[in-house]
Amino acid sequence: MNKELAQILTSLDEWAHRNSGYAGIKKIRAQLERARERYDRLDLSNITVAEPKKIHDNLIDKGNKLIKQIKSGKPEHSGQILSYLTYLNAAYYDLSGQLSALSVVLRLFAASSALFLVLSPQFLGSALALVFLVPIFLGINAVKNRRALGYRMGMMLFPIALAVSVLWLRFGYNAMVNYPTVLTQTAEVLNKPPEVARFFVIVPPVLALILLVTSSTMVYYLQKIKDMLV
Repeated sequence: MNKELAQILTSLDEWAHRNSGYAGIKKIRAQLERARERYDRLDLSNITVAEPKKIHDNLIDKGNKLIKQIKSGKPEHSGQILSYLTYLNAAYYDLSGQLSALSVVLRLFAASSALFLVLSPQFLGSALALVFLVPIFLGINAVKNRRALGYRMGMMLFPIALAVSVLWLRFGYNAMVNYPTVLTQTAEVLNKPPEVARFFVIVPPVLALILLVTSSTMVYYLQKIKDMLV
């Protein structure tokens, strides 16, 4: 951590100490501790690449302006402080070159969404499944732009995707146990020959298993990138 950033964090820590009775101080202290722990092990003295240097300079500029505003020590600055610390903790991933998990989440989010939209009409109906197009689009776009909305949309999608996966896997298990009966019933429902019905008996459970894996992995990586989002 360089001297300028250390001074900013020290000033914010002093503000938090002066306002220790404020209801939201625990959240601010947690963000402060996280930022100090991360930046203590990060060398910022030799940043030469244009984009990280721009982010670093912006952090220092915003921090210095914030310190001037909070000299009074009044609690009403808490929102600005929390916003700055959230931005500071998100910028750590840019400055340390740890953004690869963001691309992983985007791919998993897109794959899980596509599988969900393919598999859900059987249980939710086509109209209700299409309703999820808007939050899915918003979620993927938010992750791409590193907005916290992406985290919330991903976490909202997961339990529904999980439920759809389980229903299809249960169907698949039933098909394994009673394959001739299930195949005949599926052919009758679809009014298709057994060769076509076989596709609808085998493929959806396989896709459901993939959906279970991709959505569960997505949640794991969403937790990892949570602090990247602002």
